[in-house]
Amino acid sequence: MLASPLSKQRVVGRPMEGRRPNSCVDRIADGPPADNPLAARHRPAEGVLPSGQARLRRLDIHPSQSLDDRACAFQQIPFRRLSVRTPRSHADSVDFLSGILRRSRLSLKKLTCDFETLATIDDTECGRELNRKYFSNVEELWLLVTDDSEDLCDRFQGIEADLFTNLAHITLQLHVNHMHSDRMALLLCSFMDRFQGVEVHLELHADKATTIFANLRRFSRRPFKKVKLICTDMNASSLSLARLSEAASESSIAMENLTLRDWSLSCEAHTRLVSSAMHTLRISSCEVATVDALASALRITFLNYPFYNQARKKVTRAQTAKDLGAQIEELVERPEKLPIERLELAGQCRLVGLEYLGTKAHLEFEHRVKASVPSLVVNCDDICYDD
Repeated sequence: MLASPLSKQRVVGRPMEGRRPNSCVDRIADGPPADNPLAARHRPAEGVLPSGQARLRRLDIHPSQSLDDRACAFQQIPFRRLSVRTPRSHADSVDFLSGILRRSRLSLKKLTCDFETLATIDDTECGRELNRKYFSNVEELWLLVTDDSEDLCDRFQGIEADLFTNLAHITLQLHVNHMHSDRMALLLCSFMDRFQGVEVHLELHADKATTIFANLRRFSRRPFKKVKLICTDMNASSLSLARLSEAASESSIAMENLTLRDWSLSCEAHTRLVSSAMHTLRISSCEVATVDALASALRITFLNYPFYNQARKKVTRAQTAKDLGAQIEELVERPEKLPIERLELAGQCRLVGLEYLGTKAHLEFEHRVKASVPSLVVNCDDICYDD
C-alpha cells in the first residue's frame, strides 16, 4: 500500500502484486489468529493499538472507502504482507509504529514506505542494537518521495547510513511536481551508491513533460533497469519522444526498459527515438498522435543506430574475398544489438487516425510498424477498448 501524495500519512509495508479490487479481506489486527504461524511474528506489542481497537476485525476494503485518522495495521496473509498506517495528526502514531517495528522489522524482506518514514525513523523506539541497521534484512525497497523540504533532507542525510545493510532492488517513485531543488536527487544518488550492483527502477509522476525532462537531467550518468514516466494531468499532456531521447542523451541516462503512461505522444518522422539500446518500449494508455510518424521514426532509429554503421564499415574494409568471408562469419556469429528489441502497446491507447477500425486498430498499428521495421517485436496483447 503506497501513500497518496495528498494523504499526508506514513506507510510501511510492501507493494502488492496482482491484487484485484475487492478480491481479498484486509484485517485490522492487534495479533493474528493463534493457528496462523506465518503472521505470528507480526503481532504488535500489547497496548500499542489505541483504546477501542484492540480486537480483530474483518473489513472489505473498496476503492471508494477511506479510513478515518487513526493508526492501524492491515494484514494480508495470502500476500505475506503487513501494511501500517500512521497519520501525522494522530497523537499515538509514533508509539504505534514503534510497536510494529519492534515485532516485525527484522523479518522484513521487502519494504514500501515514504521518504518521511525513513528520514524520521529515529523518532521511534524499535529496540535497535547500536551497531545494527534499522532494516538489516530488507533486500527490496520501494521509496515514495513527495516532499523535498530542507528539514527532511537534513534528517535523511544524517541517518541513511544506518538504514539498510545491502539492498538488491530499489524503486524510486518521485512525484516531481513537489520537488523544487536538486538536493533530493543528490541525496538519492548518494544513497544508491552505497549498494554495489543494485537494480534501480525510476518512476517519475508529473503533469507536464517539461517537468519530467528537468528531473531526468538530475539523474545524469545513471543506468536504470526500468524507467516509468506517468502523466498525472486529467487531460493527457503532450510528450515529444524526440525531446525525451534528447534529454536522456544529454544526461547520459541508460534505461533497459521504458514505460510511458497516460501521455499524448508525438514524434518527428525523421528523428531517432533512442540514443542507447533498450530492451522494451511500452506505451500504456497513451494517445499516439501520428502512427505513420512513429513507424517512420522507428525505421530511422534502426537505420542510423551506431552498431549498424560499425558493422557496415567492417565489411567494406575487407580487401580480399578470404578476408570478406572471415568478416561475414564473424558478424553472423555475433548477434547484432538492436536499438529497441520489443515494442508493447497496452491499456486504453488511442491511435489517432485509426479510430475507424474500432477494436482492430492495434492490428493496423502492428502491421504498419512491422512493415517499417521487420526485426522489431511488436506485442499488443494487453490492449483494451472501451465497451
